[in-house]
Amino acid sequence: MSALRFSLVLFFLCGLAIWQVTQIPKSTLYDAVGVSLVPIFVVSAIFVFSLFYFYQTILGNSPDVASSKLEKPLKNPAKRLRYFLGGFACFVFLVNILGFIISATLCGIAIAKSFDEKISKKSIIISFLIASTIWILFSIILSVNLGPAFFNKKFI
Repeated sequence: MSALRFSLVLFFLCGLAIWQVTQIPKSTLYDAVGVSLVPIFVVSAIFVFSLFYFYQTILGNSPDVASSKLEKPLKNPAKRLRYFLGGFACFVFLVNILGFIISATLCGIAIAKSFDEKISKKSIIISFLIASTIWILFSIILSVNLGPAFFNKKFI
């Protein structure tokens, strides 16, 4: 896919995101910020970056190097895809049994493996820290129910 086509796809996706933001219902409770502030900010930032990307593409200064003669596709794309999708499937099927942090850690390890990272103590620790941070942020600080951090008691 050329850089120009990719930038047009980005504009299409931005249009979908803008439409989705307009569909967020107003909160019945009084709040100073509003429920759509962060989505509007994120979509606006992505739209501005898409404009910069499109402008660079039109000028011929596209940051993409995919069309360069020195670039070549990575080997074993099917294997990479299996690790990537397998990580997400692992999370979806194990989150109710093993809890959020363990299943998200396994998901992170599989996704890292799909990008040629060796399974090591470092990748396990990084995946664990990311999963723990997400669980603490959403479950404890923001009070979003992500389920238990470790092992669901009804499966033990």
